[in-house]
Amino acid sequence: MTLLSLLVATQIARADAPAVAEPVAETVAEPVVAAAQPPASPSASLDPSAVDLYRSALEAWRGKNVADALTLSTASVNADPLLAEAWLLRSYAHLRLDDRTRALASVRLARESSRADVRAAARALEAQLTEVYVRDSPTLYFGLGPQIELRYGQSVPHMALNLGVGVPVLKRISARVEVRWTALDPRDLGVAGARASAMAAWTLPLGNGRWSLTPSVGPSLWLATGKYWLDGSNPYLGARADVDLDGRLSPTVGIYLAAGTDVYPGQMAELSWLAEPLDFRTGMRFWFWGG
Repeated sequence: MTLLSLLVATQIARADAPAVAEPVAETVAEPVVAAAQPPASPSASLDPSAVDLYRSALEAWRGKNVADALTLSTASVNADPLLAEAWLLRSYAHLRLDDRTRALASVRLARESSRADVRAAARALEAQLTEVYVRDSPTLYFGLGPQIELRYGQSVPHMALNLGVGVPVLKRISARVEVRWTALDPRDLGVAGARASAMAAWTLPLGNGRWSLTPSVGPSLWLATGKYWLDGSNPYLGARADVDLDGRLSPTVGIYLAAGTDVYPGQMAELSWLAEPLDFRTGMRFWFWGG
């Protein structure tokens, strides 16, 4: 640890010390993720009192007394800023009290530990604190891509635009509404129009979760347009299945790649020579209120 890091650590600890003396509300906010237990046996410290304070903080933590754990771990790092175990415990306590900013500042100092297990725990906790992939807020997305149409078995691509919104319902489960519009040359004897789908989506994080895979399924309404009907349009009710891969580049902005398919029984009965088995889309996705 550099001298600058020591000074910053000491200042953080001393600046926070008065704040933890305030009484804590009876209902303590749950952490965003379940915290692992801090190391039970601290490494050697320059100040024996710092080790004693850490052990007292650990006992308070195990007794679910988060306020005392925070106060004692802060006192421990004030006594010895090199005691990484105390920084780690202090980070857990801040997280339990829903103060992610101070939790992150403490866990980064815990990463300087000489102990491999402390460094590993600190890295894991830092990754949880800095994750930008939590899909826990409403999202707006839009883009375009080719839609493959089969006419008598011949592939004819069209360009389709799409606009969608998503709203979280439960953890990893959201509701989506998406509208797609297919462009068609007016001189072309084909079928185009707009499709609206309401889908239930389930998000599966990949790796560290910055990228995620989201399959979705639900009913779909196609307001088909073309020269096959006297009034120029006809509605079809069916179903849609979709899967998209998105990357959350920041708490608010990301990109996505998606593929989907629609099935409309009425269209298959009336226009049996026409099929639209697959469409691809890519575009931007925006999350509101961050992650």
